[in-house]
Amino acid sequence: MTGLHAETPIRSLARRFGGRLRAAAVAAALAVAALAVAALAPLPADAATAVRAAAHEGYGRIVFDWDSPVRYDVEQAAGQIIIRFDQPVGPGAERVPAALRDYVAAARVSPDGRTVTLPLKGGFEPRTFTIGTSVVLDLMGGPQKPAPAAAPTPAPAPAAAPAQPAAAASAGKLPVRTGEHPGFFRVVFDWNRPVGYRVLSNGDRAVVEFQRNATVDLPAFRAAMPQDLRQVAAEPRGEGLAVTVPLPPGGRVRHFTSGSKVVLDLLPAAGQQPPARTPEEQQQAPGETTAAAAVPVPVPPPAKPDGTAPAAPAVTPPQAAGSGPSPGTALAQAIRKAQGKEDEKATQAADLAKAAQELTPPGEGEEDLPPLQPGQKARVASLSFSWNEPTAAAVFRRGGYLWVVFDRHQDVDINLLRRLGAGIVTHIDQQQSRASTIVRMIVEPGYNPSVRREGLLWIVDLMRQPLKPATAIEVQPQPQSPVGPRLYLPVAEGGRTITVRDPEIGDSIIVVPVIPLGHGVYPSRSLPDLDMPVTAQGVVAIPKTERVSATSTRNGVDITAIGGLRLSGDTARLEAMNRVGDESVLSHVYDIRGWMRGPAEDYIKNRQDLLMAVADATGERKQRARLEMARFYFAHGFAAEAMGVLRTLEDEAPEMINSAPFRALRGGAEYLMGRYAEAVDDLSHPSLAGVDEADFWRAAAQAALGDPALQARTLRQTGGVLGAYPDRVKIPLALQAAEASVDAADDLAAHNFLEAARTDVNTPGELAAITYLEGRLDEATGAYESAAEKWEEVEAGPSRYYRAKAARDRLELLAKMERLDRPELIKGLEDLRFAWRGGPFEFSLLMRLGGLYVEEQKWPEALRTYKIAASYFPQLPGSERAAEAMRQIFDKLYLEGAADGMSPITAIALFDDFRELTPTGAKGDEMIRRLADRLVSMDLLDQAAALLDRQVKFRLQGVERARIGGRLGLVHLLNHDPESALKALLMTRAPETPAPLERQRNQLMARALADLDQIDEAIELLSGDDSENAKLLRAEILWRKQDWKGAAKALADLVPAPARDATLDTTQARRVLDWATALTLANDDAGVATLRSRYLGAMQKTSYRDAFDLITAAPADGVIDYRTVADRIKQAENFQSFLSAYRDRLREGGALSAIN
Repeated sequence: MTGLHAETPIRSLARRFGGRLRAAAVAAALAVAALAVAALAPLPADAATAVRAAAHEGYGRIVFDWDSPVRYDVEQAAGQIIIRFDQPVGPGAERVPAALRDYVAAARVSPDGRTVTLPLKGGFEPRTFTIGTSVVLDLMGGPQKPAPAAAPTPAPAPAAAPAQPAAAASAGKLPVRTGEHPGFFRVVFDWNRPVGYRVLSNGDRAVVEFQRNATVDLPAFRAAMPQDLRQVAAEPRGEGLAVTVPLPPGGRVRHFTSGSKVVLDLLPAAGQQPPARTPEEQQQAPGETTAAAAVPVPVPPPAKPDGTAPAAPAVTPPQAAGSGPSPGTALAQAIRKAQGKEDEKATQAADLAKAAQELTPPGEGEEDLPPLQPGQKARVASLSFSWNEPTAAAVFRRGGYLWVVFDRHQDVDINLLRRLGAGIVTHIDQQQSRASTIVRMIVEPGYNPSVRREGLLWIVDLMRQPLKPATAIEVQPQPQSPVGPRLYLPVAEGGRTITVRDPEIGDSIIVVPVIPLGHGVYPSRSLPDLDMPVTAQGVVAIPKTERVSATSTRNGVDITAIGGLRLSGDTARLEAMNRVGDESVLSHVYDIRGWMRGPAEDYIKNRQDLLMAVADATGERKQRARLEMARFYFAHGFAAEAMGVLRTLEDEAPEMINSAPFRALRGGAEYLMGRYAEAVDDLSHPSLAGVDEADFWRAAAQAALGDPALQARTLRQTGGVLGAYPDRVKIPLALQAAEASVDAADDLAAHNFLEAARTDVNTPGELAAITYLEGRLDEATGAYESAAEKWEEVEAGPSRYYRAKAARDRLELLAKMERLDRPELIKGLEDLRFAWRGGPFEFSLLMRLGGLYVEEQKWPEALRTYKIAASYFPQLPGSERAAEAMRQIFDKLYLEGAADGMSPITAIALFDDFRELTPTGAKGDEMIRRLADRLVSMDLLDQAAALLDRQVKFRLQGVERARIGGRLGLVHLLNHDPESALKALLMTRAPETPAPLERQRNQLMARALADLDQIDEAIELLSGDDSENAKLLRAEILWRKQDWKGAAKALADLVPAPARDATLDTTQARRVLDWATALTLANDDAGVATLRSRYLGAMQKTSYRDAFDLITAAPADGVIDYRTVADRIKQAENFQSFLSAYRDRLREGGALSAIN
């Protein structure tokens, strides 16, 4: 099986027969099967889902999963692959070498996480493409197993090929190949190992500069080019090689690497045809043939009747996968060999496999090939189909035609295909289709297709070989499923289902192209409702009734019919199929249709009969009658009435409580009443262990409680129980299971449950639910436009609940498609706030809005939204995430500095609104410290004081409380509130306060006392403190008291003694000036004169020289100059106070918290 999500045959075998074969037989069967089937090699269980890897038959695959599309480029150089993304790669890359040990030696991720380097263990060729938002890297040319010896066969001589050798790979020469393709002409430089190069475009030519030298056979190279492009040249350049290639007029060059090959595509100007060789040139080119003449009226050869002519040896071109026993055959042989004849159910399993095959005689293309005539050469024609994105393909035969179908549309170059198929293809045409590409052709008898790919280029090789896929897709009959009997083909990466009209036969066929190379149907199947022919690629169903339909999902192809497929006309064999395998044998505990006792029209009569039976019965019979009464209510949807009867049973027959019938009935009634937790408890009772129907109901109840994806597997495995339910029971359960399947990315199960929910009598609410979930399924599979259309349809419908859900999901999808920016998405989701109140919908909407607000850095809106989510929905799973998100935002704002981008008023207001988020301990104290510092720096002293006041009252004790109390006192003093400052300092006293901190607090208290005119108390508090701050504060207090003599004495202690050539700094000079002012105001002329004589020289060097000269100058003739009086008064008023020093420190960028 290919594809990372495909179920391996080993796992399927173990699932279908687990517990039914002897342990030794199962082990032997699995061991043999493991040799025959390429099983998925997953990463270890703990690997992250961001990067996945697995080895497949012929290639290794690495998948990088993303939440949204990313840009990337891939480079192969020096034996390694380098893949670069525009986003960091998630975890898991380091485990790739373990999963691809034969391909990759290591996996290195760059420091920024955007580049992954993969050293290779061989010459593997990279192939990349995207599936949804995942980037897939395939390493082609995987390790080959030694093939068994075979009789030699003659080498084929190709009749026509898309690429012609222009230079042989002889010693010392660089092989060059050319070929025509739709829309371009290709040149391939076939280096034997990777080489660095660059391409320079210069008007009408391109120069390829290789970093290694070689010789090119220019005559052969020119002969292989179109007539107008033969001016090629090659010359050594340094240590490398420069090759000049002409370009088509107005055209351009596209280049890339494929393994060690360097490929140039010469593209014509827009609207022009690519360069091509003329028929004469093709005749001259070695190995080519002339195109066949047109056939006026193509007549397809009739389908060959059954025959047993001996087969000729098959001719297989390079890269065509060989045939061998199919995985199903190898598994069947392994089972039979391991189990012998001991287990009768294993024999039934073999009969089931045989019944599922329903082999028909060889169909078209399966006939034995006639032997080659003497002298006849084996010819090969290769038809190429170029695409610019991953495209699924189907290749098959019908009605004498060979069909090639792709799930994307393009107008193919029929003339080119006719030339490429010359000698083998006698007619070719393209059928009309808007969304698909459908090509039919008539080929020579005995020629059948095989397929291969080069990058995005599909190539169909026509040769003498049987029609058979390289890998047969398993066809699994599933008699019991939510939509009835069906066929399931597990194949990953299926394309779009296409209905094709056959113009020759006049009917329609269903075609499902697939991306996995060489995956087709073999052998053919024939069932009562449809035929499935052999295909070389893809899946084809030929319906025999209009009821048949097919659905392609990411996991496989589902073929069903209205009312269910008829898997076999043999009832006995179908019954045997129903008895074998865990999927088809489901144990039941509910008989809802039987409990209804007839149609709803007879409800009143039947209810009266049951009530009479309860009234008439006695003893144990009365309890059984009550149980039947409860079942009757339950079957008709009256769950509350059923619960009432069951409570009576609990009281009167407690021995019934632990029985399976009682627990199942009560659990079912609780589910219908929406009491999901109670339903889970009852349906998990040991008496119901192993009962599939109880498992289904319990999984549905758990899905309704949350995390539905975890229940998807159980719902899928037991979903067959729905088929027996009436619509009113089946539809809600099917919708619950469909939602769980969508969440689990199980597209096929989701589709089946939605089909089970769809009836002819759906209510508008049920139709809205179905359409909404179909939209989610479309989104999951990449059909974004279809999803948006379905959700718009729901928005226009009557269901308020699904209108709200559809509107939300459509907005998210438009944002994902980049049709809405984030502010527009926020506006749209805000408009939905009141569309549906309560429950998981409103909670998830609030959580999403909160996340978007965070991305937009709208912190207040984010906090308020998360607060609503946490406060209103504490009982919902995930509500703790809202509280955690609030804490993270609060930390980001007030610890990491995000609040610095707000205005201080907004920052403190938000802090007050969400004060309860302040963490305890040092972390919370740090938040308050940072915020208080910012408030004080912005002179918002009232707010800072309130913040610190709460801190000292409710958060702190001891010395730390005294420290923050000192800061609070300073803030009050700066805010001219000495009374509050004094209260704060007295309130926060602590006996263990260190001496420096206690001294600072006393100074602040002294200033507060001075401001309250308690001068003597202030001076007394400073006694014994000889610090500079105390001296300054003492001088300030005396100055404010106008005790000029005392102030002059205090200032004298602050000024250094004069020295010869002394230099005073600004602070010292200012204090000398204040000292002179105090002496002047004290009328101490002698002191002023002494001060002038001692400090005049030093003061002349400062900016205060004029003021000092003015203050200390003696008045002429002993008369005071009135002009100096005002200046002296002003100088007195400008005294540099104790608080001014603090204020200056804060104004100059110092933090409040830095004072202590």
